[in-house]
Amino acid sequence: MSNATDSLIEAEKMIRSTFSKSTVDDVERSLQICRWLFGFNSVEKGFKVKCYSTNVKYGDICFCVDRPGHGDCESDRVATWFFRIRSNCQIFRRIALNAPYFKRQSDTNNAYILSTDSKKLDLEVLKIHIFASYELLLKKLKLKSNVSSTNALQLNRDQPQDNGDLPNKEDVDAAELQSRKTSTAEVIDLDNVLDQVKENFEKADKPLKENWREITKQNIKIWFCKRTGGPDAA
Repeated sequence: MSNATDSLIEAEKMIRSTFSKSTVDDVERSLQICRWLFGFNSVEKGFKVKCYSTNVKYGDICFCVDRPGHGDCESDRVATWFFRIRSNCQIFRRIALNAPYFKRQSDTNNAYILSTDSKKLDLEVLKIHIFASYELLLKKLKLKSNVSSTNALQLNRDQPQDNGDLPNKEDVDAAELQSRKTSTAEVIDLDNVLDQVKENFEKADKPLKENWREITKQNIKIWFCKRTGGPDAA
């Protein structure tokens, strides 16, 4: 059964878990796409955009359209997906080729963008391609959308913006060293390290994003996954 969800909190956890071995930038790019697509649910009527992960070799995050009572996103093979992103940023979409960087997937009507190409594309360009695929699926399902090509990109801009910063690996390393100076424990408590990160940012008069703590905990799992004795992110 599919694990599709329209909860942004659950979707973000799913993305971070599926892409746990990807770079922080790749994970953040995927999260931005997810937040943008889930923004459609605030204006669409009669159906929702959902997100689910697949258990293929590389690890995919897919986005599908779900109509109440149809079970569109609940089966093992979801027929209403319109976009998927792979952990290496290889992007697949259901639409005819219309750009030189699209490659045809053999024996299907799908196209994809190689990782090396997708990382060079501006996020706004990717959104245009994703929305075109979304429109194609809705047309196939005979659904009317309240999102247009004109306001699709505007949806994300209209949302309140959190202009705070996120701690990077160097910020966490510095906070860990500071915490070790006042602790004799072999493993430093993660919350103590994050408290030190917050204190350092406040001293530097640098604002933090509202959800920085949860995001940083997920990033630490990526940064320190092969390290022992560092911040306890378990």
